Amino acid sequence: MSATAMKRGLTSILPVLLSLILAGSLTLAPQHARARGKKRAEKAKSEASKPLTDYEKLFKEKRVTTARGFLTLHMFEGNKLYIELPDSLLGREMLLGTTIEESSDPGEGFAGQQPGVPLHVTFTREDSIICLRRVRSDLLVDGDSLMARAVRRSSIAPLLASFPVKCKAPDGSSVFEATSFFVSGDPTMRPHDPYGINSFGGFLATSVKYVAGSSLLSGVEAFADNVSVLSSLSFTLTTRFGGYLIQQDTPFTALARRSLMLLPRETMRPRLCDARIGTVPATFTQYSDREQQAREVYYACRWDLQPADPEAFAAGQLSEPVRPIVFYVDDTFPAGWYDAIRQGVLSWNAAFEKIGYRDVVQVRPYPKDDPSFDPNDIKFSCIKYACTMGENLSSSTRVDPRSGEILSATICIPHNVATRIRTDLFVQLGAADPEARHVKLSPALFARALAADVARHTGACLGLAVNYAGSQAIPTDSLRSPSFTQRYGISASIMDALPYNFVAQPGDKERGVVLMQERPGVYDEYVVDWLYRPVAGAATPEAEIPELDRRIALHRGDPVYLYTPTPVSVALDPRAMPYNLGDDPVRTSAYEFANYAYVMQHADEWIGTEDKDYTFRSLVQASVMNQLYYSFVSVSANLGGIYLNEKYENDPLPTYTSVPRERQRRALRYMLEQLEEMSWLDNHRLNEDVIEVVSLGEYCQDMLSEVIFKSLSTLDLSASKSEDPYTQREAMQELRDYILRDVAAGRESTEANLALQRRLLIDVIRKAGVLEPTRKRVAAFADPEPVFGPTAATRDPSTDPAFAPLPDKARLIRESHLQRTLSGRSPEEIEGMRPLRSIAFRVQPSTDYNYFEMLHNMQQTYRQGLQSGASERMKKHYRYMLLAIERALKVE
Repeated sequence: MSATAMKRGLTSILPVLLSLILAGSLTLAPQHARARGKKRAEKAKSEASKPLTDYEKLFKEKRVTTARGFLTLHMFEGNKLYIELPDSLLGREMLLGTTIEESSDPGEGFAGQQPGVPLHVTFTREDSIICLRRVRSDLLVDGDSLMARAVRRSSIAPLLASFPVKCKAPDGSSVFEATSFFVSGDPTMRPHDPYGINSFGGFLATSVKYVAGSSLLSGVEAFADNVSVLSSLSFTLTTRFGGYLIQQDTPFTALARRSLMLLPRETMRPRLCDARIGTVPATFTQYSDREQQAREVYYACRWDLQPADPEAFAAGQLSEPVRPIVFYVDDTFPAGWYDAIRQGVLSWNAAFEKIGYRDVVQVRPYPKDDPSFDPNDIKFSCIKYACTMGENLSSSTRVDPRSGEILSATICIPHNVATRIRTDLFVQLGAADPEARHVKLSPALFARALAADVARHTGACLGLAVNYAGSQAIPTDSLRSPSFTQRYGISASIMDALPYNFVAQPGDKERGVVLMQERPGVYDEYVVDWLYRPVAGAATPEAEIPELDRRIALHRGDPVYLYTPTPVSVALDPRAMPYNLGDDPVRTSAYEFANYAYVMQHADEWIGTEDKDYTFRSLVQASVMNQLYYSFVSVSANLGGIYLNEKYENDPLPTYTSVPRERQRRALRYMLEQLEEMSWLDNHRLNEDVIEVVSLGEYCQDMLSEVIFKSLSTLDLSASKSEDPYTQREAMQELRDYILRDVAAGRESTEANLALQRRLLIDVIRKAGVLEPTRKRVAAFADPEPVFGPTAATRDPSTDPAFAPLPDKARLIRESHLQRTLSGRSPEEIEGMRPLRSIAFRVQPSTDYNYFEMLHNMQQTYRQGLQSGASERMKKHYRYMLLAIERALKVE
């Protein structure tokens, strides 16, 4: 058969074959369908008869919201929280922190704030119980296994909570309910700031009571390395000032985010702190079989910076870090603030470039299209806008407690920072800078001031401690030098609690004098170098010490590189005072007083019609009083002052040195002279329009005289450490001779001088021991007020109406001038490794006899005054003072 014929045959029979196949398919399809349906029905029947697992029963017919991350969270019916914990995470270390998402009162805690230090925790299992324990990360053991076992037995991880296992998940994870832990008022996770605005930075004591019946679970979120539980928590607050009730059972509610963040398996190699340089420490107790004592060890808190290009870095070329420090900026800031914030943060990159890193610190706006980003997630570093009445920025860090590695940081900027900036600029720079003489600042000037504030808090987030010695390294007269200030700024460190350049006088700005510290100083670059430059070849923290010591030794003894922790001792180191400038406090204060007099004289003219309700004028008055107080405190710290230094082997600096005798005498003389020149506070139009107190001059004289009298108590301690001492007896004699000079000469005294005489006498009587309980008090001086009327020495600020009209800021600063400059941060973060060491007498010597002698000398001086040719007005005053003295000395 030919090929053609075969082809025609196949073509003819093909339709027939297709018809047969189709018919067969139609016949078999229903049979196959019936078979499959039967199998499914049998399978469903089998599954229906199979008993549910405990895990399935838990979820059956429940309304569940599930979030899956490194842990799985389930929110049941909106009121119960279940967690799935894989066995692989048992023993893994985590941080548990609280962030305030929403708040009913920002004065008690504002949205975005993280009011407490995160807890270092881990999950363990005991039979069928899951335990949440607080890890004791503060212990280091350098010894054999027996020592480690002994330390471990005496320092077990405290149990924070325990949870019975309800069931096992299909993957073997333990499932437990944790509602009671995350919906609770646990003080360690409380969404309340004890140092909030309403408490004036902790000045008022607030007790917090959790209200369980008004609290509820609000949501769950989960990511690859952290999970969050949101709870709406209610409390009642009761606030007291001493024995006075301020508020009672005031309701407060906060939406709290409790976040669990997984810590890295591998820790950063720590760097040991050195007390001679200002770094923020993580504190540990070390047990070692090589030493005969347990001792404290400090790791410096710092970011883990590693060069992305190690070869280029080693060759001295710039390299970006593997993980840059990225700050995300809130998108709700007012227009123009973002650029200022960015400038302040990025100002630190110049310091890192000097040690080989490029673009270490970066700034980005909040991502809009990244579902994994949440500004309240504790793994992100954010700069947040706080809608509060607060005026000061706050900053905080999340630190790996095992190594001191900074994992993330937050800076909070309150809206009212603008109020503080404009007031401070007006008062401190009004004399030197015409641009500062406005109620509403120019956007450019405000941006520069805000950038400076942000730069300071960025330094805190990088691990630098506050250094009050930064400003004292600059010669006072150099603060008026254009070339010097343009090169070095107004302080060696931006980490000082800095004012603006109030030393600058009218005309200095036009000459080019710098008026504010807008970038890190020489000292700050030195700390960045010490903290972040790698030590080549060192494999352990101890191996780094010789090189780190060498870096400090290069500058030891140079005041520009001096670090002084926050002083807490009675004998204050005058180099460690906040809100001051220059190395000569007397000269600085003289410039400062001249500027404030100029501002007060012209303030009403400058303000004009920009302050219709006189609110800003009141702020100006309060700010001037604050500045006068700080100025006097800085000067008075020299009186009885002692320079204290951390002493290491081979250091050139002594442990302590008393302030030179002539410097102390000059400080006392200057303060006395200023006390009699306070009338400039009242001789201006501003005081006629704004009456906060009857006389600002009298009020400030009252307040500042206390500063002098209190300083006298430290003189004997300083004198005991000096080869050429300035004793308390000498100072009291000079004080008496100056204040009573007109009495001794039979001259007419000014009202200011008469007021000083009365204040001096009250202080002397109190300290002379003549009113001790063992002696009977005479009626007149059982309470000194009937003799002289109330004064600063006898008034109670909490009850005396004379104090009430003062703005809160002025009144509170008067009570305590060493407030926390970085609110929201722990004392260690402010003070460095430890507060400035104090020195003291083993037995405090009595000095009552000096005051008793002075009381008799004053009595003799007034008696001589009565015999002089003084006016009758003066003689009446002398008789009055003698009567008070005689009543105080009389024993019934």
